[in-house]
Amino acid sequence: MCKSCASKPLPSDAPNFSEALDYDLSKTWRQTDAYKKNVEVVDKVCASSKDWKFVYEQTLEPHTGDAYLVKKGQVIRMEHLHDRAQVVDWHFITPDLKERSSMGNSVCWDGFYLKKYYQVMSNAGEMKPLVTMVRDDTTDEFGPEGYGNHIWIYHCSPEWQNMFYPDAGPEINSCHMNFVQGFHRVPAIAAIEDEQERKDFVNVLASDHNFQTFQIMDIYYKPEEKQSKIMLGVCGDVKKGDALEFYANEDVYVVVSSCPYGDFTSPVFGDKAKLPDPLKFTVWDTGIQPPEAPEWKDWSGAFYDMVESGHKDISPRTEESLRTVPTSGPNGTELWLNTEK
Repeated sequence: MCKSCASKPLPSDAPNFSEALDYDLSKTWRQTDAYKKNVEVVDKVCASSKDWKFVYEQTLEPHTGDAYLVKKGQVIRMEHLHDRAQVVDWHFITPDLKERSSMGNSVCWDGFYLKKYYQVMSNAGEMKPLVTMVRDDTTDEFGPEGYGNHIWIYHCSPEWQNMFYPDAGPEINSCHMNFVQGFHRVPAIAAIEDEQERKDFVNVLASDHNFQTFQIMDIYYKPEEKQSKIMLGVCGDVKKGDALEFYANEDVYVVVSSCPYGDFTSPVFGDKAKLPDPLKFTVWDTGIQPPEAPEWKDWSGAFYDMVESGHKDISPRTEESLRTVPTSGPNGTELWLNTEK
């Protein structure tokens, strides 16, 4: 066991909420037909790579962000152009803007570290696989034991850069700035006529959690603080041509950032700063359609039906309301839970 894992609570140490229920979401998800069928499709996609049809190619330049359209059944490939790793930060959003990648749903279903067969899930209300990782050229030796090669966490922000490099101007690059650039290039966002509304919406999207590839990171427990922390590491070795691939389960825009920290061997600002490497992105049509997305019960319709029938209250919480209405209101429990003894 790695040193950083030695002090982590083991699963057997977790509280046992109920003998009758299994709260292992990942295990439960992997027993579903939807997950099993997706694994079968991924295997077919990988086995047929020689038959894929080229769609387009783009270069992600250093200190930039972009948005690439990938249609259902297509694969997007990120490829190194040099013998040096380059960290990339990723978001996914559907062209109609209704669904986007969710760290919460993805991590609970498949864990923090991305590997082959990992499904990036969308937000609550739909919660379906947006893309699935189908290729990963990194190895277990890419980072130290206990560190993941690709991880859900967050991204460097302008505020972080201001803190790290107080002498730098406001133009200093960050993944947040690159995401702002990338989201602006999604057509449905570019079509928002009110400029301030568009900028505010883009900032909300760019502020969401995302995952990073070729980013060595460990989540470790500090018993003296009773707190889990993250530890970044210098990227491992890559060769020119080393790549990652994601298969699109839905039509998505892939919004990416070329992380200004490159391979984490140099600062972003100052005399020792190094320019990150450009990366090649290509999109390929596999000719293989994904399985049907899982269908969930219409909780949203049910909720607003309860509002309409008086079983839920969504009236504004003004200062007057908070003084005169002392509870959150009826809960509608009688509609779905039998509490009779």
